[in-house]
Amino acid sequence: MPKLKPSKAAAMLTLGMLMALPQLSSANGVSVKRGEDGRYYAVERPSSMQRRSADCKGISVRMIAQLLHGRGTELFARIIVSDGANTRAFQLSDELNHLLDESHALKNMELGCLSGDGGVGLILHSTQGVSHNAHIQIDRDGRVFTNFDQTGFKLVK
Repeated sequence: MPKLKPSKAAAMLTLGMLMALPQLSSANGVSVKRGEDGRYYAVERPSSMQRRSADCKGISVRMIAQLLHGRGTELFARIIVSDGANTRAFQLSDELNHLLDESHALKNMELGCLSGDGGVGLILHSTQGVSHNAHIQIDRDGRVFTNFDQTGFKLVK
């Protein structure tokens, strides 16, 4: 292998980093843009990640929601249910994500307890109007239901 001059090695390393940087950083809210002067600049995008939590009569929910460009809204929830000495944990993502479409916005996401023993409720507002809002219910067994607003449950904050 031929030896490189230190300046050439540094230039190649810099070029390699510039090629890898867009792929590594774009997922973290940073993009690399090329300016009019030919130089590369890091541009920070505002994070679209939302975190919420709720504790409802032995059900503890930690939810992360993020708007992914080209894929819409993605939700991940970790549910921990405590019944006396027994503790069970569930992780939900696919069960929640298939209920959403690209009109559901994270901006005013609401997570809270449902009235009675309904478990945990999540409301994602739609850009298409109130009738398209997602009303998602998660019960003590990690089951996911829709339209809790039509079954008599109310979101209690």
